Amino acid sequence: MRRLYLLSVLCLLICGTTMAQFAPNKNTAKKSSQGLSSTVKHNQTIQRDAVIWSCDFEEGCPEYVLAKADGYDIDWQIVTEATFPEQMFTASGCYFYPMNFSGREGLSQQPQQISETPGHWALLDVGSDLYDNPVAADASITFSNIDLSSCQFPKVSFMQSYRELNSASDFMIIKTSTNGGATWTDHEVNTQDIPDKSYVNGLVEVLIPEVGNASNVTLRFQYQNLDGIYTNGIAWNYGWQIDDIKIIDVPQNNMTLANARMNMFGYYDYTDPEVLSQYFSNAEDPRATAYQHSDPYGQTPRKNWVNAESEWQGSIVFNMEVINNGSNTVTPKAKITVTSPSGDVIYDRTLSGTSMAMGARDTIDFYTANEDIFLFDVTSPEQIEIGKYIVDYSVFIDGAEDPIADNSRQDFFYITDNNYSLAYDEPTAKFGMCDYTSSASGDEIGEYFYYFYIPEEDLNVDLFIANGTTTGSSFIVTLYENGDEDFIPMAVSNSIRVTEDMVGTWQTIQFQDAYKIDAFDENYKSKSLFVSVKMFYDNEGDDKFYLGKNNELSTFGHRSIARNANSESWYYGYGALAIRIHEKDGTAIESVSMNGINMYPNPSNGIVNFTNAENATIEVYNMMGQVVASIENSNENASIDLSGVANGNYIVRIVKNGNVATSKLNIVK
Repeated sequence: MRRLYLLSVLCLLICGTTMAQFAPNKNTAKKSSQGLSSTVKHNQTIQRDAVIWSCDFEEGCPEYVLAKADGYDIDWQIVTEATFPEQMFTASGCYFYPMNFSGREGLSQQPQQISETPGHWALLDVGSDLYDNPVAADASITFSNIDLSSCQFPKVSFMQSYRELNSASDFMIIKTSTNGGATWTDHEVNTQDIPDKSYVNGLVEVLIPEVGNASNVTLRFQYQNLDGIYTNGIAWNYGWQIDDIKIIDVPQNNMTLANARMNMFGYYDYTDPEVLSQYFSNAEDPRATAYQHSDPYGQTPRKNWVNAESEWQGSIVFNMEVINNGSNTVTPKAKITVTSPSGDVIYDRTLSGTSMAMGARDTIDFYTANEDIFLFDVTSPEQIEIGKYIVDYSVFIDGAEDPIADNSRQDFFYITDNNYSLAYDEPTAKFGMCDYTSSASGDEIGEYFYYFYIPEEDLNVDLFIANGTTTGSSFIVTLYENGDEDFIPMAVSNSIRVTEDMVGTWQTIQFQDAYKIDAFDENYKSKSLFVSVKMFYDNEGDDKFYLGKNNELSTFGHRSIARNANSESWYYGYGALAIRIHEKDGTAIESVSMNGINMYPNPSNGIVNFTNAENATIEVYNMMGQVVASIENSNENASIDLSGVANGNYIVRIVKNGNVATSKLNIVK
């Protein structure tokens, strides 16, 4: 039997705050003192010819000095994946993977390469070993004699992987000096993008104008604990990895798109004093500095976007977090377009921000007027096109050239006839409570769904059983209604034992008793549902159960929640799990992605559409291996008419750029 640690649960269950709908929801899951859970996606494109100085920790890197924390065995070290401390990324409940990770058997983390030069990088490992009246501690890596005499407005950029767990007073500081360290200027990092400072991966850029045109600059990366405050006398594990350090000459104009978000069906504005007073105890709470955000859904039924039944119109509120990384004071503009599956631009908005000095950051919020909110301009759901919708974000300065390509981003979402899921149909990762020492039989994890229409049929659930799941483990699916005080179980499946053929596939789960939405919740124009999966193991500590997961969506930890087997408390923080809900006897129309080409709908009544299919060869085979339809050198958006073939299963083969992919297609007329 594996041991259960409540503190480990609090350590690993990343917590978040609830999200409001336009039709108010009634989330009851707990919020922790750690605040918002999210992953900041930094753009990783920088201008190479603007680099004044650099260090990648490979051969030829400028000299540096590593210093231990005063009185403690805490220091920077130069590591490779092979020399990375084993205890930091085993199944101990406190993961910290190498920033350049090729993947390891038994661990759910997908391979990742964060830095440009994956051979060596710098690691600072602060373990839980500070006891008995700890004092201020620091550990540093220092570079000296940097000549910036030709650089008027410098900034330091570096790639990082960072994690902090429940630590009360640890600080990551970039320090600069022009007099050999006699005096320093401090820049705290890993605090602004994510208020709880828990997880930050990717490119970090810090403006250091105080050393502009200086010929003898000292640069230091330093860990500090300033006041010795720890939980029960212990500084919890945390780690900081850095690589590809560069000092760059800041151009006159450089607007950076730090983040862009789709807020589907409503959002909280965490900068609104009324919201802060309602949800946070005081304005000093770190969450009070958060930007407006909620969650996108990967795929939603079109009836959820326009339905007279609820007198409610589905919508998206967009917002873009921007940074002025140029030396000029400017007023940026933000542009968002949404392109339909057939290639039509159905939303095109440009808003002006406020005047921003060098280093300033702001949120441009597309909620200033009704016309800024994305709505489908239709009178019935059948008028909404099924398929993949592309969202393009960009920030720019009128009349000015931006020499650095870090001011645009693209997202997408799917509109379906029936499927409703936070994730897309093809998971890009996996997640399992079984990764943690605090896990045991009876762990439960699930996702929220908000219906703004009443489905005609009973509801079913699909799960993607991810690779790594142990054959013989089992699970139960429960569908809850979200009550005023707690979740109310409405339908439950039988216990389902995992067989080999189920692994790596979507599985449709039947409930013991049919469940159908009969009416909206009282005083609400919606129905709030929660679908959970409870896992069980024959061999505690050895068996595993993994759900598929999408890393493509920035979900900010709201829609997925979990609880430990021996706890009544729910916690946020698992992102886009591959759980779908849909009508039992309805057509679960999917979009299948092959080589980046999206095929929909599937099943189809004859017309099959393809997007992102430029220059591809598309062939459709029957079960006898005969080609029944084909396209060569396809356009970006293409269609095949299969209305003349018989109902049944077909194989679609796509060749693009020398890559071959196949998928099953079901024709139902």
